[in-house]
Amino acid sequence: MVKKILKWAACTVVGFILLVAVALTLIVWIMTPARLTPIVARVANDALEAMWASVGGG
Repeated sequence: MVKKILKWAACTVVGFILLVAVALTLIVWIMTPARLTPIVARVANDALEAMWASVGGG
């Protein structure tokens, strides 16, 4: 009985690790630097504008 539980637990853990690995692989594959740079630039500009506005600069 214990072996059966350990087998199912091991399969669940391995399945979860594989799922995370596939998800991370897809994220890295889809989010290339060419796609990521405009997003990062927009977020950084928004943050800087909000910070500038909060100190009374604009």
